[in-house]
Amino acid sequence: MSSEYFFPYQKRIFWLQIFISLTLSAIIGVGAYVFYSNMVFRDAQNELKNIAYRTAAFIPMDMHETIITTDDDKTENYRILSLYLKSVRAGNSLIDDIYTLRTTNQPDRMTFVLSAMDTADYDKDGVLEENEIKPAVGEAYDIADLPALKNGLEQTSVDAEITFDKWGAWLSGYAPLIDSQGKTVGLIGVDFPAENITQERRELGRIIFLSLVGINIVMVLLIYSLSRYLSGPFRILGEGMQRVARGDLSYRLPERGKSEIKYFTHLFNKMADTFSRTRHDELHRHFSEKDSQDIK
Repeated sequence: MSSEYFFPYQKRIFWLQIFISLTLSAIIGVGAYVFYSNMVFRDAQNELKNIAYRTAAFIPMDMHETIITTDDDKTENYRILSLYLKSVRAGNSLIDDIYTLRTTNQPDRMTFVLSAMDTADYDKDGVLEENEIKPAVGEAYDIADLPALKNGLEQTSVDAEITFDKWGAWLSGYAPLIDSQGKTVGLIGVDFPAENITQERRELGRIIFLSLVGINIVMVLLIYSLSRYLSGPFRILGEGMQRVARGDLSYRLPERGKSEIKYFTHLFNKMADTFSRTRHDELHRHFSEKDSQDIK
């Protein structure tokens, strides 16, 4: 069978379907990634808000309000409240730190009270860097660029995007701390490292990518089979036309196979019969005219 009669049709069908399949896969893949990536982010936001709200509800504010200066980190109240925050942190592996902040007379400035973080050489380089040192009681914290944190003084809130400070990059949730007189005196903050969310999104992207690769491999095989099926009539006609073009006017295609194949072979055979008769009549007329001229 000559490829010139077969491949142009199959290749066009094959590559058209491949293009459509890959385009749809790309659209579906991007759509799925965006949808589930946003879902991961929203789930983290909801979890942060829930942790902040539940933790704030069980902080005894009378004990919390006794912790004011750095010397107070040696008191029993500080030890008990720190253990409480550390237990909450231990109960969720995604929490990097959970801490409390106190309001000041400056709207864009708060001070640290408690933190579940410990001062330690986390990167094991022998040097205590700024981001490895636990915030001290009374240490100032600039909240000018943290609208969600400010909102956390009024109600449970969460960052709309990743935020940055000297300790790193975070997604944080907040809940107000209210004293016995019903006055908001601070808030509790819960930090998820941005890297955890990025890693979860990266793993999600990898799963989607590998799934699409597997699906597309199957699709290529199916498309190849489909392109061969759709180009079947052209292959059959190509074989017959090749034989006729070489002068085999008696060649006829066998009328077998499925109904659409039989239809094409029947049409070809009728065309071949017509062409053969026409050719025969032309030759007969040609020789008849030649014989007449020879007699004259």
